[in-house]
Amino acid sequence: MADLSLHRFLKAARRWSVREAERLIREGRVRVDGAVVDRPEARVAPGARIEVDGARVEPAAAEPPAVWLYHKPVGLVCSRSDEQGRRTVYDALPADLGYVFSVGRLDLMSEGALLLTRDGALSRRLADPRFHVAKVYRVKVRGEVRPGLLSRLETGVVPDGVRTRPCRIVAEETEGGATWTRWTLTEGKNRQIRRMAEAAGLTILKLVRVEIGGLGLGTLAAGDLRRLTDAEVAGLLRATEGGEHGSR
Repeated sequence: MADLSLHRFLKAARRWSVREAERLIREGRVRVDGAVVDRPEARVAPGARIEVDGARVEPAAAEPPAVWLYHKPVGLVCSRSDEQGRRTVYDALPADLGYVFSVGRLDLMSEGALLLTRDGALSRRLADPRFHVAKVYRVKVRGEVRPGLLSRLETGVVPDGVRTRPCRIVAEETEGGATWTRWTLTEGKNRQIRRMAEAAGLTILKLVRVEIGGLGLGTLAAGDLRRLTDAEVAGLLRATEGGEHGSR
């Protein structure tokens, strides 16, 4: 239970409105750990015993945070605003979605999976490389790719003086003089795949993030979004448990 004011605690229990809760409290009908409390704004510590007319009131079960999976199209930037006047992800989202944070930035010419949530703490945890939340990309590069080159990239490169974390890269198929590769990363440095590819002499023709935190785009079209189920959100929460020793 979060630290709430007493009248908000009663409202969260979904049995009274705020006005009804305030009336009950002022009438002296509410006890906290055995003592009458007549101030609606009094704070309630986690684990406190709350009674109304002698009957215990259990805290409301915490609702999972709302999270959406969004297929970012090419041509949008992930910044809240852009000094060059380019259209942003937030410009493209439905107006009734409200204020959300994005998890997993993608550059202007990349497309694919972003997570959106109103929960700022969750967005920071999902983006924190210590929690090893995996992101999977399909990357089309010019020409054929030698297996040895991919193996060297997997161990980490130093494109700007900072070594990238080991990752997984496999060649999937050749198509019209180009090769589709699949990259699995657990960190998200700025334009990381593009900088790694450049350091290895590879030219990227297309970059799509197809999965984030175990959630794949599936048939979600560019520009569309869907709200995650409670089970999917629970999976994301589990992915951030355990800190630096979490899932790798």
